[in-house]
Amino acid sequence: MNNPSSEDIEAVLPETVREFVRVTCDIKPHDGFGQLCGAIGEAFQRFQSVPARWREIDLILSDDPPMVIGQSCAMTFVPRQGLAAVTIGDVILLRTSQLFLADYDFQVYAVLEELTHALLNLGDESLATWIVAFLYSDRVAYKDGFYVQAASFQPHWPPKRKDWAAHYAAKDFDFDACKRKVE
Repeated sequence: MNNPSSEDIEAVLPETVREFVRVTCDIKPHDGFGQLCGAIGEAFQRFQSVPARWREIDLILSDDPPMVIGQSCAMTFVPRQGLAAVTIGDVILLRTSQLFLADYDFQVYAVLEELTHALLNLGDESLATWIVAFLYSDRVAYKDGFYVQAASFQPHWPPKRKDWAAHYAAKDFDFDACKRKVE
Protein backbone atom coordinates (compact mmCIF):
# COMPACT_ATOMS: atom_id res chain seq x y z
CA MET A 1 0.00 0.00 0.00
CA ASN A 2 1.33 3.43 -0.96
CA ASN A 3 1.80 6.15 1.58
CA PRO A 4 -1.16 8.54 1.64
CA SER A 5 -0.21 11.91 0.18
CA SER A 6 -1.50 15.45 -0.09
CA GLU A 7 -1.82 14.94 -3.84
CA ASP A 8 -4.33 12.11 -3.26
CA ILE A 9 -6.57 14.51 -1.34
CA GLU A 10 -6.06 17.44 -3.71
CA ALA A 11 -7.17 15.19 -6.58
CA VAL A 12 -10.66 14.74 -5.06
CA LEU A 13 -11.24 18.43 -4.35
CA PRO A 14 -13.40 20.33 -6.83
CA GLU A 15 -11.11 22.10 -9.27
CA THR A 16 -12.71 25.47 -8.50
CA VAL A 17 -11.52 25.39 -4.86
CA ARG A 18 -8.16 23.61 -5.10
CA GLU A 19 -6.24 26.88 -5.23
CA PHE A 20 -7.71 27.84 -1.84
CA VAL A 21 -6.82 24.63 0.02
CA ARG A 22 -3.32 23.85 1.26
CA VAL A 23 -3.27 20.15 2.15
CA THR A 24 -0.85 18.48 4.55
CA CYS A 25 -1.04 14.71 4.89
CA ASP A 26 1.51 12.96 7.06
CA ILE A 27 -0.26 9.75 8.02
CA LYS A 28 0.54 6.07 7.87
CA PRO A 29 -1.07 3.88 5.19
CA HIS A 30 -4.59 2.66 6.02
CA ASP A 31 -7.18 0.65 4.10
CA GLY A 32 -9.78 3.35 4.76
CA PHE A 33 -7.81 6.17 3.15
CA GLY A 34 -9.61 5.93 -0.20
CA GLN A 35 -13.01 6.20 1.48
CA LEU A 36 -11.85 9.19 3.54
CA CYS A 37 -10.58 10.92 0.39
CA GLY A 38 -13.99 10.39 -1.20
CA ALA A 39 -15.73 11.83 1.87
CA ILE A 40 -13.48 14.89 1.83
CA GLY A 41 -14.22 15.42 -1.85
CA GLU A 42 -17.97 15.11 -1.31
CA ALA A 43 -17.89 17.54 1.64
CA PHE A 44 -16.09 20.16 -0.44
CA GLN A 45 -18.45 19.55 -3.36
CA ARG A 46 -21.52 20.10 -1.16
CA PHE A 47 -20.03 23.16 0.52
CA GLN A 48 -19.64 24.87 -2.86
CA SER A 49 -23.39 25.58 -2.76
CA VAL A 50 -22.88 27.88 0.24
CA PRO A 51 -22.56 31.54 -0.75
CA ALA A 52 -19.24 31.98 1.05
CA ARG A 53 -16.15 33.88 0.06
CA TRP A 54 -13.43 31.28 -0.36
CA ARG A 55 -10.04 32.09 1.10
CA GLU A 56 -6.95 30.03 1.77
CA ILE A 57 -7.39 27.33 4.38
CA ASP A 58 -5.10 24.60 5.63
CA LEU A 59 -6.45 21.05 5.64
CA ILE A 60 -4.28 18.79 7.78
CA LEU A 61 -4.69 15.03 8.16
CA SER A 62 -2.89 13.79 11.24
CA ASP A 63 -2.41 10.53 13.09
CA ASP A 64 -2.42 10.56 16.91
CA PRO A 65 -1.22 12.60 18.58
CA PRO A 66 -2.97 15.30 16.53
CA MET A 67 -0.27 17.72 15.46
CA VAL A 68 0.18 20.82 13.35
CA ILE A 69 3.73 21.31 12.13
CA GLY A 70 4.69 24.87 11.26
CA GLN A 71 7.91 26.41 10.02
CA SER A 72 9.13 27.25 13.51
CA CYS A 73 7.22 24.91 15.80
CA ALA A 74 4.97 21.91 16.17
CA MET A 75 1.72 22.10 18.13
CA THR A 76 0.21 18.97 19.63
CA PHE A 77 -3.46 18.96 20.61
CA VAL A 78 -5.17 17.17 23.46
CA PRO A 79 -8.57 16.38 21.91
CA ARG A 80 -11.83 15.56 23.64
CA GLN A 81 -12.67 11.85 23.49
CA GLY A 82 -14.22 10.99 20.17
CA LEU A 83 -13.19 14.27 18.53
CA ALA A 84 -12.70 13.62 14.82
CA ALA A 85 -11.90 17.12 13.59
CA VAL A 86 -11.25 20.63 14.84
CA THR A 87 -10.91 24.06 13.27
CA ILE A 88 -8.70 26.82 14.61
CA GLY A 89 -8.98 29.92 12.46
CA ASP A 90 -8.23 28.86 8.89
CA VAL A 91 -6.73 25.50 9.92
CA ILE A 92 -8.83 22.35 9.74
CA LEU A 93 -7.27 19.35 11.49
CA LEU A 94 -8.72 15.94 10.67
CA ARG A 95 -7.90 13.25 13.20
CA THR A 96 -7.54 10.04 11.22
CA SER A 97 -7.57 7.76 14.29
CA GLN A 98 -11.25 8.65 14.65
CA LEU A 99 -12.23 9.17 11.02
CA PHE A 100 -10.90 5.81 9.81
CA LEU A 101 -13.17 4.10 12.36
CA ALA A 102 -16.24 5.99 11.18
CA ASP A 103 -18.64 5.36 8.34
CA TYR A 104 -18.70 7.44 5.18
CA ASP A 105 -21.57 9.73 6.24
CA PHE A 106 -19.81 10.60 9.51
CA GLN A 107 -16.64 11.44 7.58
CA VAL A 108 -18.55 13.72 5.21
CA TYR A 109 -20.38 15.67 7.90
CA ALA A 110 -17.26 15.94 10.07
CA VAL A 111 -15.46 17.68 7.19
CA LEU A 112 -18.56 19.74 6.31
CA GLU A 113 -18.82 20.97 9.88
CA GLU A 114 -15.21 22.10 9.92
CA LEU A 115 -15.62 23.86 6.56
CA THR A 116 -18.61 25.67 8.08
CA HIS A 117 -16.49 26.83 11.01
CA ALA A 118 -13.52 27.88 8.87
CA LEU A 119 -15.17 29.52 5.88
CA LEU A 120 -18.23 31.04 7.55
CA ASN A 121 -16.26 32.18 10.64
CA LEU A 122 -18.81 30.32 12.71
CA GLY A 123 -17.88 29.48 16.28
CA ASP A 124 -21.35 28.39 17.35
CA GLU A 125 -21.36 24.58 17.38
CA SER A 126 -25.13 24.27 17.32
CA LEU A 127 -25.63 26.57 14.34
CA ALA A 128 -22.82 24.82 12.45
CA THR A 129 -24.53 21.51 13.08
CA TRP A 130 -27.83 22.78 11.69
CA ILE A 131 -26.07 24.11 8.58
CA VAL A 132 -24.38 20.74 8.04
CA ALA A 133 -27.72 18.96 8.49
CA PHE A 134 -29.11 21.21 5.74
CA LEU A 135 -26.17 20.70 3.36
CA TYR A 136 -26.26 16.91 3.84
CA SER A 137 -30.02 16.63 4.39
CA ASP A 138 -30.44 13.70 2.01
CA ARG A 139 -28.24 11.59 4.30
CA VAL A 140 -28.36 12.97 7.88
CA ALA A 141 -30.49 15.03 10.24
CA TYR A 142 -29.79 16.55 13.64
CA LYS A 143 -31.98 15.34 16.51
CA ASP A 144 -31.57 15.63 20.27
CA GLY A 145 -27.91 16.60 20.02
CA PHE A 146 -26.89 13.86 17.59
CA TYR A 147 -26.80 13.23 13.87
CA VAL A 148 -29.27 10.55 12.75
CA GLN A 149 -30.06 8.93 9.42
CA ALA A 150 -32.28 11.26 7.40
CA ALA A 151 -34.70 8.46 6.54
CA SER A 152 -35.58 7.97 10.22
CA PHE A 153 -36.17 11.65 10.98
CA GLN A 154 -39.26 13.85 10.87
CA PRO A 155 -38.09 17.49 10.81
CA HIS A 156 -39.55 20.06 13.19
CA TRP A 157 -39.12 23.81 13.33
CA PRO A 158 -38.23 25.68 15.39
CA PRO A 159 -35.76 23.35 17.07
CA LYS A 160 -36.33 22.51 20.71
CA ARG A 161 -33.94 23.83 23.33
CA LYS A 162 -32.18 20.48 23.81
CA ASP A 163 -31.54 20.28 20.05
CA TRP A 164 -29.13 23.19 20.40
CA ALA A 165 -26.79 21.44 22.83
CA ALA A 166 -23.47 20.43 21.28
CA HIS A 167 -23.36 16.63 21.25
CA TYR A 168 -19.82 16.29 22.58
CA ALA A 169 -19.66 19.18 25.05
CA ALA A 170 -19.58 16.92 28.10
CA LYS A 171 -16.90 14.52 26.91
CA ASP A 172 -13.61 14.27 28.72
CA PHE A 173 -10.26 15.10 27.17
CA ASP A 174 -8.50 12.20 25.47
CA PHE A 175 -5.06 12.47 27.04
CA ASP A 176 -4.20 9.00 25.74
CA ALA A 177 -4.14 10.44 22.20
CA CYS A 178 -0.83 12.09 23.13
CA LYS A 179 0.65 8.72 24.02
CA ARG A 180 -0.76 6.80 21.03
CA LYS A 181 1.19 6.22 17.91
CA VAL A 182 -0.65 4.72 14.95
CA GLU A 183 1.07 1.50 13.98
